[in-house]
Amino acid sequence: MEDLISARSKKIKRSEIFEMMALASKYDNVVNFGVGEPHFDTPESIIDYSFNETRKGYTHYTVNAGDLKLREAISKKLLRDNGIKADPDKEIIVTMGGIEALLLLWLATVNPGDEVIIQDPSWINFNSQILLTGGTPVKVPVKEENDFALKASDIEERITDKTKLVLINSPSNPTGGVTDKEELIKIGKLALEHDFILVSDETYEKIFYEGEHYSLASREELRDHVISIFSFSKTYAMTGWRVGFAAGPEKIIKEMIKIHDSVGLCASSISQSAAMAALDVEKEVEEMVKDYRENRDIIVEGLNSIAGISCIYPAGTFYAFANIKELGKKSLELSRDILDKVQVVTIDGRSFGEAGEGYLRFTFATSKENIKEGIARLDNYVKKYL
Repeated sequence: MEDLISARSKKIKRSEIFEMMALASKYDNVVNFGVGEPHFDTPESIIDYSFNETRKGYTHYTVNAGDLKLREAISKKLLRDNGIKADPDKEIIVTMGGIEALLLLWLATVNPGDEVIIQDPSWINFNSQILLTGGTPVKVPVKEENDFALKASDIEERITDKTKLVLINSPSNPTGGVTDKEELIKIGKLALEHDFILVSDETYEKIFYEGEHYSLASREELRDHVISIFSFSKTYAMTGWRVGFAAGPEKIIKEMIKIHDSVGLCASSISQSAAMAALDVEKEVEEMVKDYRENRDIIVEGLNSIAGISCIYPAGTFYAFANIKELGKKSLELSRDILDKVQVVTIDGRSFGEAGEGYLRFTFATSKENIKEGIARLDNYVKKYL
């Protein structure tokens, strides 16, 4: 055969995050600001509940959409926390993390040539998944002077007759930016006016420091125009359990469930039982967010103390997106050199989109000691090598 690799696969690149992890494995005593996952273990109450259910025999397939008991619990959570009305039988699907929910959505809705508007910079996998499913990503720059929040006017400029979906990620990876309620409502009006679907990725809904989280699907007039994506990974420190969910119009959820049968069949029953217990956890989540807030303040103050680096306070998530333009190096070159010279892992902002050039992403879901050590090494790097 001339070429075993598909044109589809050739469209995407390996994530820079995993490239950096591979490079970092060659060094000793690394301070890691790269991996975006909680530094906490899953709360004991979640583990205990899931293990008990497993011992009782809850180890078999569930229906494609997910255990109805879990979907009913999710429906109650959505109404309580987000103001979203979702029929557990027809408008909710449980998936293998939020990432599979997104993939199923693109597979269910995107035809070759359809345009999907996403923010730039944005989570690496948004762009890759859209390309894999035949869509065309259309980038909307989010700017530091706007606290990295999406603006409806910037979206409106990029709407064409090929626009099928618009993705909103708030709070956002990699910037920590939050799009406020007023701006979200403006974006919602655009969806009604131009008849496209809004995809609201609310993975970081609980990791919030400024203002309040707002879910667009809570607006009655938008019920048929919003698919909401959620994950248990970040909020409940459950990254390894691989469980998330989507809620939205029955017509789309039905198609996602059908495709789920061919992609993954169902989310792990063991993970679904853990998700069931997680929905009742509040105190531990509050404690984790309190720790993230303290870490946020330490890392932002530390970054701003280094000559040539500046960083605004992220309103959500556990990421700081630091401006390094004054240091005179491209983001990728700088991140690789910092690893080589002082063994600190950062992620090149350009890997999240063109608008990320001139920035580095720092994950502050780590110990305070690691943050302080990493800042000291960065300060030493700038003084010694630049």
